[in-house]
Amino acid sequence: MEDVRKIARYLYVCYFKKISQKIDEMKMHKLLYFMQRESLIETDKPLFEAQFHAWKYGPVLIKIREMYKNGVFRTDDVVDVDNTVRCVADRIFEKYAEKESWSLSNITHAEISWLRARKRDKKINGQNSNAVMTIEDIRMDAQRVKERRKSLAEGIQFVRNVPVLKVKLEHKTDKQIKLEGRTIGQLFGIFEDSGYDKKIS
Repeated sequence: MEDVRKIARYLYVCYFKKISQKIDEMKMHKLLYFMQRESLIETDKPLFEAQFHAWKYGPVLIKIREMYKNGVFRTDDVVDVDNTVRCVADRIFEKYAEKESWSLSNITHAEISWLRARKRDKKINGQNSNAVMTIEDIRMDAQRVKERRKSLAEGIQFVRNVPVLKVKLEHKTDKQIKLEGRTIGQLFGIFEDSGYDKKIS
């Protein structure tokens, strides 16, 4: 497993290269959480050993908090991580990097691992908590996402084979073409290759 501080440095540089902005601390914590969960989904193994704490606005890593306090991040840093980290980072960047930090915070508030850790700490009263989000609970979140993706993939496959009775394609010139006796999957290909705007009725 990689040192989480090394992964964070790698994320910091990648974010600046792709988004042209410095990644704020809240987003850093959340992307690292999603990377840990994604690693459990794809490999059934955690990406790093550091433990998340269930703070008010979502998962937080104390080591990363200290790095931001000490100003150690640099946009021109050269960081070499293994291929697993790069692959997981690419997937998480594609899905979450451009979302607002507060949006990512809200997403983590629905995670079993965060909710259970908050519930275990009877003294939090809506504030930050030192309660640890266990890897077992994060694994449950990973399994939930994995099952949701499988259901979505099966649903898409089903929809692609559903016959369409009538489809209208409206061109910029308002010319209409009706296509019947095709499946939605076939029409997806037509839409992707045409210059028409889609309207299904």
